[in-house]
Amino acid sequence: KESMINADAIIFIVSIADKANLNDTQVDILSTVQDSYGQTLAEKMLVFVNKIDKQDSQKDLERAISVLKNELIKYKLIHKKNFFCGSAKAYLEKLGEIEGDIASKKLEALNEIDKLNAIDDLYERLKEFCEIDRFKIINTVLNKLFADIKEIVEFLENEYAILGKVGAQHIEYFETLDNIKKTKP
Repeated sequence: KESMINADAIIFIVSIADKANLNDTQVDILSTVQDSYGQTLAEKMLVFVNKIDKQDSQKDLERAISVLKNELIKYKLIHKKNFFCGSAKAYLEKLGEIEGDIASKKLEALNEIDKLNAIDDLYERLKEFCEIDRFKIINTVLNKLFADIKEIVEFLENEYAILGKVGAQHIEYFETLDNIKKTKP
């Protein structure tokens, strides 16, 4: 939990091959825990639905994705542009990092060949998120801090004065130069 709080962004990887439903603990942590900027973990979360090549049919895949996406929306845990579906195995096959093309062919059979680049899409969104979205959040926080400081300064301005130098011009208040010297630290 602490690592997620301190992170600039969170990539939540969900295996579509397993039960894709979120549990109460996950929902609670993602929706209520805030980072030092007041942002919930869900607000800085990108979701990657992995192993879509494990589904038996296009219909099963669509149903599984729909169930997960609806849960994320229901609990306000996702922004549409932060939701990605793909297959890490198919991606690694495409790069030649692992041998074979089983996962890639499965995506083709499911008519999801465009999902082969989902990891690249996720990476680009993550860069955009860190460069733009996080900057906006930090800028908002800084603007609030400056407004708070201004309010404090304006309050103090009316109540207190800071004396930078005590000299002959203060005779009116202290009557003699000796009195001024006695009061000067």
